[in-house]
Amino acid sequence: MKTCTKCGVEKTPGEFTKDKSREDGLYPQCKACRKAFREANREKILKQKREHWHANRDEIGVKRRAKYQDNPKHTLALNKAWREANREKIRESRRAYRDTNREKIRASKKRYRDANKEKILEKSRAYYAANPHKFLIHGQRRRARERNADGSATAKDIQSRLDAHGHKCIFCGSTEDLHLDHVKPLSKGGSNWPSNLAPACGSCNLSKHAKWGPDLVAWGTERFGAERVKSWPFPKK
Repeated sequence: MKTCTKCGVEKTPGEFTKDKSREDGLYPQCKACRKAFREANREKILKQKREHWHANRDEIGVKRRAKYQDNPKHTLALNKAWREANREKIRESRRAYRDTNREKIRASKKRYRDANKEKILEKSRAYYAANPHKFLIHGQRRRARERNADGSATAKDIQSRLDAHGHKCIFCGSTEDLHLDHVKPLSKGGSNWPSNLAPACGSCNLSKHAKWGPDLVAWGTERFGAERVKSWPFPKK
């Protein structure tokens, strides 16, 4: 048994935090007293930690990097375990920070964008090249909302439609500048279901406008010839 120097109550060793620097290997105050002290002095303790961090940030950084380099897998595992056990706490903390620092965050993001324009553009191009279907879905959803069209499609649905048509324009067969076209135009009663969606190059999509039925056939015949129109993979009326 051990007597707490704060509350004076005799308790079992398990009720004290371990401290290797002490002769008996335990803190003099019990866990309950230490917790009560931290809760009563939360702001004071946080202030002291911040001041210590700013005064010793370089030294602390060196020690942390050395600790990580000695055993990176162990450090990463500990960090991951803590994040998983405190998922809600982390989310709430981040939300609270964003709510109280909106202008600061906005200014910081703007400074980063201004200083890294080329880097951001290059990253965006690379992401677009790897995920074209995710960008196509934004325009498709906007047009559907404007027309109050029936149906919806996910990014997975869009990818499936692109795959089904070989990532080629359904009108001319081009693989360049693909848009996502409502084959039967929304203005003509077309839906926003995946079955009415198909890839179309920018040139065809923009020149086709809202043609359907005989008008679409006439447009396609003049532009590509009757044989190409007959091979179109969708009904034309």
